[in-house]
Amino acid sequence: MWKGDNVLYGSIHDWVDYNLGKAPRKCEHCKSEAEKRYEWASKSHKAKKDLDDYISLCVRCHRTYDGNMPKHKSYDPETRRKISEAIKKHWVIRRKRLEKAKKYYGGDNNTGHMS
Repeated sequence: MWKGDNVLYGSIHDWVDYNLGKAPRKCEHCKSEAEKRYEWASKSHKAKKDLDDYISLCVRCHRTYDGNMPKHKSYDPETRRKISEAIKKHWVIRRKRLEKAKKYYGGDNNTGHMS
């Protein structure tokens, strides 16, 4: 656990996932329930340690909301492949960190309750 606000970006997302569980399967922006993945997004764009600051968004809306990806940008196949590999690597690392947190703190990740 950390003290104060000096925390890495990935750690705050792990903390949110641990305490809120998986993001609900409904985007609070486009109202979609058919997407493959949903994520917690910071309403304030500050990734702060405040669970009320997070909303569930589909990946497309989350990227647009954060300004990381233009709405209609198309990539060539090689760039798409590189992006896909980087995302897969990122999620493997996040899963490992989350498993470590679960072992350290105990509890059920889907409910956010400690055992």
